[in-house]
This record gives sequence, C-alpha cells and structure tokens, in this order.
Amino acid sequence: MLPKIHNIQAEPLWNLPPSLRDRLRTDPQQQQFRHFLFCGIYCAVAVFFLVFYGIAAMLRDDLGFAWVIFGFAVATTVGYIAIWLSGTYTLANHFITVLMGALCLYLYYSGGTANTGPLYYLVFPMVALFQQGVRNGAISVALLLVLTWVMQSSGAFGFDTTRYDFVFITRLSTVYVIASILAFMFAWFRSQAERELALSEGDLDQIVYSDILTGLANQNLMGKLLYTEALRYERYQTPFCLMLVEIDQFQKLHIKHGADFTNEVMIGLSRIFTGILRRQDIAGRWDSNRFVVLAPVTTLQGGLILGQRLVDAVAHHSFSIGRTHFTITVSVGLAEATTEDVSDMINRADELVYNARKLGGNRVLDKILESNPDTSLQDFLFQNRKV
Repeated sequence: MLPKIHNIQAEPLWNLPPSLRDRLRTDPQQQQFRHFLFCGIYCAVAVFFLVFYGIAAMLRDDLGFAWVIFGFAVATTVGYIAIWLSGTYTLANHFITVLMGALCLYLYYSGGTANTGPLYYLVFPMVALFQQGVRNGAISVALLLVLTWVMQSSGAFGFDTTRYDFVFITRLSTVYVIASILAFMFAWFRSQAERELALSEGDLDQIVYSDILTGLANQNLMGKLLYTEALRYERYQTPFCLMLVEIDQFQKLHIKHGADFTNEVMIGLSRIFTGILRRQDIAGRWDSNRFVVLAPVTTLQGGLILGQRLVDAVAHHSFSIGRTHFTITVSVGLAEATTEDVSDMINRADELVYNARKLGGNRVLDKILESNPDTSLQDFLFQNRKV
C-alpha cells in the first residue's frame, strides 16, 4: 500500500475543485432571478415617483391625471408580484418595457404637468435596452418613436397636434435618438463582453477534461479514453462497450418546460449515472443532449444489463423545475468493441440510438436486438447466456 504522504486521491482526473466548478458553471435561472431583482429595484423607484406625482396631481385637483398615474403604479406592482409568484422571471423584462412605453405615450398625449410629460422619453431607451437586450430593446425604442410620430402627425385618438411646437418636438426627437444610440452602444458592448466570456469558457472546455455543467468528463477526454481503450482491445483483445444515451423527445420537452429544462435534466442525469455506474465505468457528456458511457472489460451481455439499469433509473426519477415535476425517458445505443475504428463504433451507437427512439424509446438497443426488436432483454440474455 502506498504511504499517505503521497496524497494520492481517488477522485477522477477530470474533477474540478467544487469552488472553481461553481464559479464556472452558469445557472440561467439564477441569472434571470438576479436580473429580476434589479428590475424590481427600478420598479420600486418608479412606483415611488408615480405615487408622489399622483398625490401632487390630487392636491392641484387634477383627479383624472392622478388616477391614471395611480393606475400605472398599481399595474406595475400587481404585475411584478404576479411574475414573482409564477417564477416566469423573463416576462418582467418585456412587462416593464411595455408599461414604460405606454406611460410615455400617455404623458406625451396628455402633456403631463405643464407639458413636461415628454421628458420621460429620455429614460425609455436605457430601460428598454437594459431590460430586453440589444435586439428587442432597439425594436422597442424604434417602435415608441414611430408611434409618437404617427400620433403627432395624424392626431390619432383625438391628440391635440398643436400641444407642442415644432422646435420642442425636433429637439426632443434629437435628444431621444442620441440617448438611444448611447444606450444601444452600451448594451452592445455589454453583450459582446458576455459573448467573449462565453467563448473563453468554451476554450477552457477544450483544455480541461471536465464538463463544467455536469461535472462529468467532456467530449475531449472521452474521445481520448475511447481511442486508448480501442488500442488496448487491438493489442490484448480486452472487451469493452460504448453506450450513447439520448433523451427521448428532447425538443418537445425543451419547448414545454422552458430554457431551464436542459440544465436541470443534464445535472440530474449526471447524478443518476454516478449512482448507477461501476467505479471503473466512465460517463461523459457528448454534446448538448447526449451522454456517452465507456464500460471497460465489459461484454455485450454486461453492457446490456448496465444499460437497462440506466434506462430504468431514469424512467423512475422525478425531475423538477420550480414547482413543476416531470419524468423523462432515455434511449441507449450499445456498441461492443470490434476491429473497426472508434469513429465507426460511435456512428454505430448513434444509429442504434436513432432506431431505439423510432421504436418508442425507453430501451437499450444493440445490433442483435435491433434485428429482433420484439425480444425482451431478459429473453435475449437467457438465450445468450454462457453455459
């Protein structure tokens, strides 16, 4: 036995320190919630000023204007609380932008206090681009400007086209466009910085062996391990099996459960694999919705048994996103080592996964079961048992 001073550990070589993995792994749900909190701070400030100006309007006996302002304050508060309780945080971005745009149109239409209502237009570009991002925010900014010009030029909804003189409208439009350009540039540079950060994480994934989201081996390492195992088979005829595991109806489930579906399921599946697989087996994330499992010194029969355990464990596991609980199934394509190239072996497993999904999913399929899809795994193992 090696002395303990060597500090040899049993963790897999692709393991990252937990603190580092937590920093690198981005959780969209947490990011959305943090953005939701910042939006909440903005809403709180906006509601405070709306109530303040509503009270001021009541003191000067402008009750109609006051009740409209109070209505915007109540709509903001109720809408934000509803979004918070439902957990659909991304809706807050569009909700606040639309509400702010409607308030700007109303203040332009009514003039606000002493025709100062249009000044709130100068805030809208920053709100829209911060809340909705570069593309959607730019569309909202342009749409508000077009609607205002249409209302000003056509007198729609009984608007008094003589309320503002030409010089005021021209200068307001100029400052609005300048503020929009500056807000757009800031939002664009921020999105570019986030994109470069994402690229740096992608580059990191190429030089480390860990998939940051699941903590399993990544495709880079799995490719090297498969090639090494194939060389060992070529030299010593040591059997091994390769399994590709794919989620059934992935796109349909992704649309149904939203953007958090992929992360929740991938992390959940990685935990299932860790609990089911033997210590010598290696599971890795192959691409966006598939895993690969390398089972060294394992024959076809052993691989089928292991694959069926994975299929059963996934089918009986309950996943959750917020208060929503759901189950999924997976299909497994099993390829046993032969003299073929590793790439051909992966392609064979990929075809088996595809055929397994065509047969309804929630099953393990190898080249023999593929030609006898009605044969149960138990019958197959009994017929091919070693005497």
